[in-house]
Amino acid sequence: MESIQLLSEQAQNILGFEPVVMTGPKTRRGGYDNVFYDNNNRRLYIMRQQVGDETSKSYLQSDAENQKKKW
Repeated sequence: MESIQLLSEQAQNILGFEPVVMTGPKTRRGGYDNVFYDNNNRRLYIMRQQVGDETSKSYLQSDAENQKKKW
């Protein structure tokens, strides 16, 4: 949570907007994420083994405490 807050503050100060946190924490032990960036289309893809619960949803850092209660 501290890292997300720090990076969000830096992005706001430098870029002028609050970035979206792409996904919540992994709540199951083990596992991995596959992440790749499509340069031509400027898109970041994150693939998890399990999706559909509250930890796989994106959110703003300013809403992190409310989101954390759902995990």
